[in-house]
Formats: sequence, C-alpha cells, structure tokens
Amino acid sequence: MDKHQALIEQLKPLLQEADFDQIFQQLSQDLPSSERFLVKMEMQRLNQSSRQVIDLRERQGGCEAIEVDGLTHFLNEASQQRLTELTKLYGNRLTVGVVETLLQEYKPTASQPSTPTAPPPQQSAPGQTPPQLLGHYITRTETRRTFSTAVRIQQGQNRGCDGLTLDISVGGCQVRLPGDFRLDTNAPLQVAYTALGQEFLAPAMTAGLRYRILKIQRRKGYQYVRLKREGSDAGQEQELSRVIQACSLRTTPEINHLIATTRSHGYERHFLPKLSAIPLFFRMSDQQLMPVFSLATEQNQEALGYWQDERGINQLSAAMGTLRLSRLLQEPNNPEHKLLLSFQHIQQEQALFFSATLYELRQSQQLDAFLALASQRSSFRIHRLSAHTVGEEDRQLALRCPLSGRAADALVQQQLNELCLVVMLEEITSPDAVAHYRQRPMPEDANALRRFGMARLSKDPIRVLPLQHKEQRREARFGLRTQALVTVGRKTLPAITLDVSPKGIKLQLAQPLSQPLERDARLELELPKLQPLAGKLKLKGMPYRLVRSQKDGRTLHIKADGTTGHTGVVFLSHLLSQNRAKLSEVGSARQHRQVTDGLKSLMLKRLHCLPVFAHKRHGRQQWDLVGQAIGGNALLNALAPQLPADLEWLWERGGLNHLLSEVKRPEADPNPVWECLIKLPRDDQKGAVMVLDSTQDEDERRYFIDGAEAQGRFLALRARVFPANRPDLDYLQQDLAAISTHALHRARELEDMLWQVQGCGQLIDITDEIRCRHNLPLGS
Repeated sequence: MDKHQALIEQLKPLLQEADFDQIFQQLSQDLPSSERFLVKMEMQRLNQSSRQVIDLRERQGGCEAIEVDGLTHFLNEASQQRLTELTKLYGNRLTVGVVETLLQEYKPTASQPSTPTAPPPQQSAPGQTPPQLLGHYITRTETRRTFSTAVRIQQGQNRGCDGLTLDISVGGCQVRLPGDFRLDTNAPLQVAYTALGQEFLAPAMTAGLRYRILKIQRRKGYQYVRLKREGSDAGQEQELSRVIQACSLRTTPEINHLIATTRSHGYERHFLPKLSAIPLFFRMSDQQLMPVFSLATEQNQEALGYWQDERGINQLSAAMGTLRLSRLLQEPNNPEHKLLLSFQHIQQEQALFFSATLYELRQSQQLDAFLALASQRSSFRIHRLSAHTVGEEDRQLALRCPLSGRAADALVQQQLNELCLVVMLEEITSPDAVAHYRQRPMPEDANALRRFGMARLSKDPIRVLPLQHKEQRREARFGLRTQALVTVGRKTLPAITLDVSPKGIKLQLAQPLSQPLERDARLELELPKLQPLAGKLKLKGMPYRLVRSQKDGRTLHIKADGTTGHTGVVFLSHLLSQNRAKLSEVGSARQHRQVTDGLKSLMLKRLHCLPVFAHKRHGRQQWDLVGQAIGGNALLNALAPQLPADLEWLWERGGLNHLLSEVKRPEADPNPVWECLIKLPRDDQKGAVMVLDSTQDEDERRYFIDGAEAQGRFLALRARVFPANRPDLDYLQQDLAAISTHALHRARELEDMLWQVQGCGQLIDITDEIRCRHNLPLGS
C-alpha cells in the first residue's frame, strides 16, 4: 500500500461521507481493478472499530491513564491531542487507522530496536525463549567490508567529535561515536576520513563526505550509527572504491547479514515441511479473486486430498469465493469470518461439498442445524481462515534471490507479479469438538442446508507445488492434460495426464488403487482424445512400466517399456516438437525453486501460527526458540508481550515437554494433536493451563473459561509437535559456502545449531472455535 499512501490519506477525511463510494470511484479511476480492490479493502480495514489499548509509556514521558469508551490508554498531553484529531477523521471513533497512525508517529526511541532480532539460542537466559526471524533476508547490492579507521563527524553548527568506522562500502558505513554526542536523525552529517587522508591522496574523503542517518543503536556507553552516503558524484565513488580496494588486504567482508539470512533459511527448512496449513495465493481477474498457487508439504497432503472429488479434481477453490474472502478482508478481527465448516455428501457416486463460515450460518439462522448434521459425518471438518494482502514491496522482495539479490527468471516474475493475497487454511477438527457439536439439535428439514452446497468444478485452477523438489528426469516435461485409460491386469481405470515427456508420463487416476502397484509393474496406456492427431499410429495398448506412485495412491509416474518403435514415444516426440511454443515446460529445478522461494517469502510476511523449536544441548531437550515474522505474530504478542519470551510455564504446565520426550518413540502417535485452555500471565499473576481430554467435566471447563474471560486473559491453543528432520544442508549449501569462505568457524557453529534441533511444532490460536464449541459469545 506504500505507493497508494497519498490516495489513502486523501480518502481518510471522506470515509464518513454518505457518497464515499462515488468519491472513491472518481479518485481511483486511474488505478487497475486489482489495485483499486486492495485500496478499497485497506480503507475498510482502517475504518474498523478497535478495542486495542494504546500504551506509550515506554515511548514518551509524562504519560497518564486516560479512559476512552471503557478502555484505559496511557498517553501524554501531546498524544492525547493527536488522538482527538485522528478520531475526528473517523467520526469520533477509535479505529484501526487511528491506532496504527498514532503508534507509527510515536515510535520507540532510537535506542530501542523496533524489529525483534534473534540472537543465537545458546545466548538466551534460562527459561527464556528468544524469537528467530523467518522470511527475513538481508540483500546487499555491494560488498561491505569490516574496516576500522578514525573519522571526524560534523553535523550542522554543532561541535564535531571523533569516531571509528566498523565497516565501510562505497554506498555507506557504520561508525561508533561517544554516547553523549547528540545527533539529529533527520539532518545529514559530514564524515571526514582523517586517518585515510594522511595515508592516501583522497581530497574528497579528507574534506568530508555527506551521509544520511539510517539507524542508531546504543550499547555500553557508545552509539553505533548506520549511515548511507548521499549524492551521486562519480569522482567520490571512484575515490572511495580506490581506497577500499587498496585496503582490501587488511579488511574482511562483513558477513553478519549472510549469517542472519542463512539462519533464517535453516529454521524455515525445519518448519515448512511440518506446516499443516494449506497456503493459497490469489490474483485478481475480472474483479474476482482467483487462487493460482498452493504449496504442498509433508503434513498438509491429507488436507489437500480432502477437497478432491471422485474424479480427482480439487474443489477447494470453490470454497474460496470472492464474497467470502472480501468479508474476511473487510473485518479481519471478526471471528465469524475466520471459521469455515465443511462436509461431503455422496450422491449417485458423486462427492458433493458443503461449506459455510460461521457468519453465513448465523445470518441464515442455520448454525445448529449445520453443526448437528455435519458432525454426524466422518467428512466433517473445521477450518481456520487467515489472510494478508501482498503489496508491491512484498512482490519485489519475493522476485529476488535472498542471498545474491539476482532477479528471478522472466516467466517467474510474470507469475508472481500477479499475486495480491495470501490465505492460510488450517484444519483444526478434533474429536472433542465433534462430540460437542453432535449435541446440537438436529434440523427438521435437512434440505434447508442445500444453499451451502458448493458448485462442482470441472477444472482445478490451483497449481500445487511441492516445497521440496528435486528434478530427476533427463527430458524436459510439458504440461499437457488429456484423458487417459490405464489397464492394470484385467482392470481399466480412467485417468488424466498431468505432464508428459517423450518417454515418460505423470498421470492421476480418478480413484485410488485398491492395492498399491510394485515398482516396474507393467501396465497399458490409451490416449483416446489424442487419437485423431495420431493418424495411423494406434494410441491404445501402449506398454509402460511404473517408476513410482505417490502417497495418495492416485498419482503415477510411468515410463515407456522399450523405446525402439514405441508408439507413445514416437507420437509424443512429434507432438511436443511441433507444439513446444504452445506448451509450458514444467519441472525446471531452477524455476521451481524461484517460484517456491517467492511464494514462501510472501507467505512468511506474516505468521498466522507460532512455530516453536526444541534443541538438545548438554544432554537435555527443551523448547527454546519461537518463530517470528517482520509483519508480526498476534499469538506471540498475546503469550509474551515482551521479547525474549518467558514461556517455561507453557512448556511445563501445558505438557509440551512431555510431548517432546514421547514424539520420537516408535509407538508414538504419528499425528499428535494437543489442545488446552490458558489463563494468560499478567503482572505478578502466573499463567494457568488446562489440557483438554475427554474425561473432563463440562462444568470444570466452563469455570476455567469464565474465570479467564472475566479477567480478559483467556486463550485456547492447539499444538502439533513432530520430530525434526535432518537439516536441509543441500538447500543451504550456497549460503554456508559463502560464509565458510571468510569465517569457517561461524559456518560450523550454524551447522551445529541446526543439527541440534530435535523437535518442531506449531501453536495455533483456536480461541474462537472453543467459544463456538461451548456455545459462548465470540469476541471481536
């Protein structure tokens, strides 16, 4: 939204006007429809009422408690006046836009870093759980070298001071200055390289170069100032470059950014295979949101398969309608838009899907009827919806390699540039929830639920990409979907080809095989739809052998059995050579990595669950690291307002330490799910945890929930815990090699840290579903 900020500011005073929609259309008529839609959603988001407490005590002095609409804020006189001015823009209401603007204007002081950084886990104090930034990569367009030399700093008419550089590049530097030297962050300053001026003939550097302050940090009586050089004088650049090159033998490249990026990559490769949610990426087409991509992980295969009908066509996109998603974007804090309920109904051997959000069910007064009927079926599922928009800056970051900064291929850029929205669909069904919903009164007329039936799609628009992909084929593969018939023994099964090469085919059966085929099993293939193109060649009874079958039992990879004169090989070689320009090549390892890396970057902009990691050190396993995103994590903020987090009470009382010790046992549950009710810690009050199980008394639960709700401290969690995979050092090879070149010991420390990861899990906020489960009012 940055590039539309001027338009947004122009629209804010007009939000309360009766003809706002007409004014908006006039002011935004030059924007593409997709951008206009996002701006409209942003304005509606900013106009939503907010119940957030504004506390500026750590940012401003002289703050006092002020009560507004039943909420106690902590503001000083200036911020109170500013609050009054902002609320007038929104009809004298406290809205999301008011809160965000006020917090943005009263940022933390420069000594307080606004973005949480993740120190190595071994540096955390006992009981503390530091955050690790995920999806945060530092890209530099030029080499920065660690170099210490004396400088003289001058800003305006103030008395100058002496300092020391810590690193330097042609475009900027970092200097250490005395802690009592006063700096104006909005004014430029002059840096004179006094020591280098005596050693080299460099008049511009001796006289002083003009810099702009980017960031100030204070440590141990000093202030560390990050500077960016201003101006584009070619002579200055040439002089700086010459001096830095001459000093190269006594300097080393600064690699902290490489280490931070590689650490982020390393923990992502532990977390992402265990991701149980389905990430969906949308583009705008004819005023409609269309899902384009999804990512497949180790743990979301079953969730993806749930939405497939009897023909093998995924129906998930039919559940993600524009109206449904628009409500979620317009009211992101309304829990009724975040819960999606679904079930399947088999009619005449056809799988029909029914789905509805809590909002839709309550508006139609069919909530009890839907829950009672759906919970009787094994296909009943409860999902949590989360979404965040994608801005131009997000796309630009996703289109570049996080290590080298190189742009992605043109085809990848074209695909990713269209994306505007990320939706996370998390399945949160539990036996306890199903048992509660079965107690709802059954409907008198089940036909009233027909309105929630989903349209049957004949084609799935979503391209599902595996996060971990290794290209093993020797031939280029092309996307070609056509009808096929596969004969195994005496059975002939309908199928659809997914991609083809002259000697191999990937296809998907309409129904899973009753018994899995062995490797190299012989089968026969027919391509009836392509027969008119084959002339005298008969595309029937063609011999193939099975290379492998995927876990779903439907997706087969087959190769031609014998290539000399093989009808399928001859026909497909000719077809692909004649239509190469019309068919899209699939399976390119480089492009696949570029696309999945870009999607991963967009997805990790904001984390909608809380990743947690356990390490083994000194013979002891413990949860000691949580994932954090630049865009924030609401669940982490609720559990731990201050970082590093003190979550020992949750690990111990919630039973996660016990789960960690059990998860690697051979007899352990391969799909461990854990739910609990929490009374959050506050001030000197400790947190309380009630782990849910089927033997608990309903009154006992209600007593716990009511007590926590009365104090505003209620939260419900669902956790999934898995043993960690081996670190994906193949993926990190380039990053680690770049670090090893200059600091082999740092690369080895990072490798050791990733090998020490024993467990990986994710915590999911299910507070709204618990309230619905127990028929309690939902929060806002």
